[in-house]
Amino acid sequence: MTDLLIEPGAAAAIAEGRHGDPFSVLGLHKRGGKWVVLAFDPGAESLTVLTGKTGKPMAAV
Repeated sequence: MTDLLIEPGAAAAIAEGRHGDPFSVLGLHKRGGKWVVLAFDPGAESLTVLTGKTGKPMAAV
């Protein structure tokens, strides 16, 4: 098992618009007992995850 949140090939396929199922990678997923959110928005300066009434900034990876 790898420590990468996303495999390089999958990241490239998403960036190039040729991934057959991008939401199998992007969005909310449980990994190693923790919830993670992966997003792709190349034009964004920042992204925020809303959790209830609050928001948490996403870390750039």
